Amino acid sequence: SMIDDGFEHDHTIAVVDFMCEESSRFGAATLGSKAMRGKLTLNDLHRLVDTQGITLYDVLKGRNLNPDAIESMAYKRPVKAFIEIHIEQGKVLEHEQKQIGIVSGIAGPERFYLTIRGNADHSGATPMNLRHDALCGASKIILGIEEIAAMQEEPPVVGTVGIVEVTPGAMNVIPGVVKLGVDIRSISEVARNSVVTLIKEFIDVTAEKRGLSYTIEPVAQDHPVVMNPAMIREIEEAVKSVGVDYMTMPSGAGHDAMHWADDVPTGMIFIPCREGISHNPAEFADMDDIVTGAKILDTVLRKLSLESTKLN
Repeated sequence: SMIDDGFEHDHTIAVVDFMCEESSRFGAATLGSKAMRGKLTLNDLHRLVDTQGITLYDVLKGRNLNPDAIESMAYKRPVKAFIEIHIEQGKVLEHEQKQIGIVSGIAGPERFYLTIRGNADHSGATPMNLRHDALCGASKIILGIEEIAAMQEEPPVVGTVGIVEVTPGAMNVIPGVVKLGVDIRSISEVARNSVVTLIKEFIDVTAEKRGLSYTIEPVAQDHPVVMNPAMIREIEEAVKSVGVDYMTMPSGAGHDAMHWADDVPTGMIFIPCREGISHNPAEFADMDDIVTGAKILDTVLRKLSLESTKLN
């Protein structure tokens, strides 16, 4: 619409589509924006592997890219503002019947793999008192993570075990090794760190009590970020000019905006998604909500692209 009505702007407007925003393949999210901001290291490229054991380094090489130069790839040009539009990935807007969410901050996840080792003995020949069942220990730990995270109410922390891999995975063999994928996140880094400490202590005690050993392999540790107050105001003014119901809210999901917020005035617009479903073929956003979000983005971009608009 800016082209159609001949809108003249003073600042370049760049549209960026980041790769690997989701963490489904390598366990770490927002890889494209990390790379653009110079936050992805050569070590990361070798460290991050998919379920087939293929490293991110190999994947980039296979696409005729130059992963060895990753640390010199940061975007160097000055940026006046960064704004992102996204579905909420939750049910809050839908429940509150608001068409727009203005994001106040983004929770930062800490993720690690926990491998618990016991003895893969025969299920029939090993009495209950002589077992070192890695899965029973893992089950205790999974429920412990839920309980410890739930105890931290203000500011809230959420804890999830989304991966459970059991070896050898036979009905007549006591599970000898279990690998868990653990995700702990919060808007507050202090609250998150305290929960992670409690969880690691709980893992240690549980393993010792059951005669199990374990290793912890860090995957990611992203800082929670706060959106820029001036950007929040600009989005709020745009929403009011369009005339829709809105609310200010934190984002529990991570986004590319996290990696700009430290150095660049950053804001985020949420639109509702049906039943909060995302990362799934059933993900759905209503066209009216998409259009409303686009109108607000357009309004904000027009204002920010003028030299006269100062963010302070």
